[in-house]
Amino acid sequence: MRIVMFCGIFLVGMALFVTGCEKISPPLGVGQVVSDPGAFSGTMDVIGIAYAYSSSDPNVMGIMDLGELKCASPGCTKVLLPVRLGDTRPVIGDEVRVTGVMVKDASGYLFKAERVQILARHNLEAFK
Repeated sequence: MRIVMFCGIFLVGMALFVTGCEKISPPLGVGQVVSDPGAFSGTMDVIGIAYAYSSSDPNVMGIMDLGELKCASPGCTKVLLPVRLGDTRPVIGDEVRVTGVMVKDASGYLFKAERVQILARHNLEAFK
């Protein structure tokens, strides 16, 4: 009986070890991050829509919140999160999941992307 109990406990322990006990956080929206960028530390995922590239730095892209796609009126304010990119350059309208960290520089907060994943494509002309 003890051997069976020991084997059961061992198997449960191994299952936890193999699958991991790390809690995976869901990705954040741009609106959540932009509201208080200084409150975030460590690596995180943010989902948004590629909206524009910086005219002064082609490696910086502004992404807007997914909720902005629902706004049909021309007066909608698009709050953008500046993202410093690596090699991946999404097309305007791409829905992206960026993984990285918030950093503060002289001009304010910037999301430094370590990874960019393109999830979908949206036609932003239909929403302008």
